[in-house]
Amino acid sequence: RIMDDNNSGYLDADELRTGIRDMMGVCVSDEEFSVIQSALDSNGDGQIDVDEFIFAFRGPLPLRRKTVIEAAFKRLDRDGSGVIDIHDLRDVYDVSRHPQVLAGRLSPNEAHLKFLMQFEADEFGNSKTVFDGVVTFEEFFNYYTGVSASIDNDEHFELLLTRAWALDRPPKPRGMSALDSQKLGGTGRKLDADGARSRQNHPLYQTSTMAYG
Repeated sequence: RIMDDNNSGYLDADELRTGIRDMMGVCVSDEEFSVIQSALDSNGDGQIDVDEFIFAFRGPLPLRRKTVIEAAFKRLDRDGSGVIDIHDLRDVYDVSRHPQVLAGRLSPNEAHLKFLMQFEADEFGNSKTVFDGVVTFEEFFNYYTGVSASIDNDEHFELLLTRAWALDRPPKPRGMSALDSQKLGGTGRKLDADGARSRQNHPLYQTSTMAYG
């Protein structure tokens, strides 16, 4: 990102060449540079998305990150169908306080669909032309691969997904909304205590720092 002098989110040819020379300490010929640029410029527009660049040089996801992505997908795929749809999302994502829902600009269904649409992209964030209303594991994995590219620390990435999708808590019963679950969680000490014990016994909790508590 330091190579992106104008903070555009893209590297042009000059920024890429300068970065390779000054930050990586590598001098390349014009021919070698052309090969590198072509490999990184996925759509041939002469610009390289910074996240694409990071992903290309960082390589495949570590097993720890793959594991937490898989756990998050399973948590969202409530019916075990292998895809996440609006019915799955209703149980885990409460949109009742979404600003556009409150303002009447979106219905709850539209807010859920809008949320699902962000996963309809490749690992570089390039949106697909057709939205089918369901998110496959590949789409979910690609989305979080893109997110992962800008997070250096494995524990921070794991914490992000754990908190986003409550992976350190027992799953809610089918049909219970996210809002209903929040209400129940705040009404009884026994439920809170049980929840705390469940989090401590969760494998993600045990393999991470105490920040997960």
